[in-house]
Amino acid sequence: MKRLLLSAMALAIGVTTAGGEGVIDHREELLEADREWARVAGSGDLEDLWRFWADDAVMYLEGTLRLTGKTEIQAFVRENRSKPGFSITWTPEGAVTSAAGDLGYTFGVGTITMGEPGGDPQIITKSYVSIWRRTDDGRWECIVET
Repeated sequence: MKRLLLSAMALAIGVTTAGGEGVIDHREELLEADREWARVAGSGDLEDLWRFWADDAVMYLEGTLRLTGKTEIQAFVRENRSKPGFSITWTPEGAVTSAAGDLGYTFGVGTITMGEPGGDPQIITKSYVSIWRRTDDGRWECIVET
């Protein structure tokens, strides 16, 4: 699924992995947005966290589960945050942006930890891809998360 998303996005938008003549390279800016998102997610500040998802964002979970829209994503995040021992971290490893600088994706590795008091924690480590859209005011917002 991840390969399919990356391939489709690359074909659809014409990606850049290095700034060409007359092309502004937005990769570092996009990586910084993902790093900031990871920092806020790790802090537990839910009100600040919501700004990173677009209203029409889609989150793909394990199997065939898909959440559509910020409202569904917020409910899912709140539910997981209420579980004992919950924590989340991730590290962006790279970014690709469109030549126009309006779309891009980041990828990396993240870890989610949950556990019952007195029990062994459940630790899930996995690769991720997040597809981003640049807003009219220049912010990056996540539109697809895997």
